Amino acid sequence: MVAQILAALLIGLEQAQGVPTWLSQTPHSDVYRVCRIFNGRLSYCGRWFTGETVLLQNNLYRTCRIFNGRLSYCGRWFTGETVLLQNNLYRTCRIFNGRLSYCGWWFTGEAVLSEPRR
Repeated sequence: MVAQILAALLIGLEQAQGVPTWLSQTPHSDVYRVCRIFNGRLSYCGRWFTGETVLLQNNLYRTCRIFNGRLSYCGRWFTGETVLLQNNLYRTCRIFNGRLSYCGWWFTGEAVLSEPRR
């Protein structure tokens, strides 16, 4: 109950600034979800996710990392398939229900990609 009250207060403060709030399940948890406020109450909360998620907006996606309960980095918007870059290596990833559902092997700047399975 105390956690819900604190969460509602935090959300109210951030919504006053027009920013969606990322709630942690417990004070020491790395699991988050985004919640929106309507008339001072939680009107919608998305699914819980870990420290990286995929955001959907206008049929475009982007991967985002979470740090201390806030978005710390978001990549560029992309459609339902993307290529992720990390340490000069790449991999293709598919999206399902707003999350990375499958990522292929890491590769360098050139690779041969197979046709998607149907």
